[in-house]
Amino acid sequence: MTAFNSAPSASTPKATNRASIQVVTPPSEPVARRLTRTPSISVPNLDRTQFGKDSELVLLIDQLKADLARSQQEVRRRLLHIQDDVLGVPHSTEKVAVEHSTRPTLRLVELESAMHDAKRAEVRALELVVATIGKVGPH
Repeated sequence: MTAFNSAPSASTPKATNRASIQVVTPPSEPVARRLTRTPSISVPNLDRTQFGKDSELVLLIDQLKADLARSQQEVRRRLLHIQDDVLGVPHSTEKVAVEHSTRPTLRLVELESAMHDAKRAEVRALELVVATIGKVGPH
């Protein structure tokens, strides 16, 4: 018997082959830790072939990924902008006068707004993933 057609051993993690999204859980990780883990901002790479008949869902996934990327880019841009302000690096000649007239609290509000937008995009993406997994899972 070759390694390809032998039965899986008890030490290998189990994976579901029903959909392209595979859930692999290491046996050493406790269930309570897996359930209390905070979600990340990354969106899983969903296989588009499983949604071939549902073009609206594919478009929604693309839109959510684009929204999330824009939000993350805006947060990065604002963080760099604030870091430049702290270091005293001017942004551009026409913006310097405007930047000196604004207060640091306004920049903090902008950053909080961008972070809130990124969090909202993350929540939307996670809701879509949960709905997708429920749609693809056992019926």
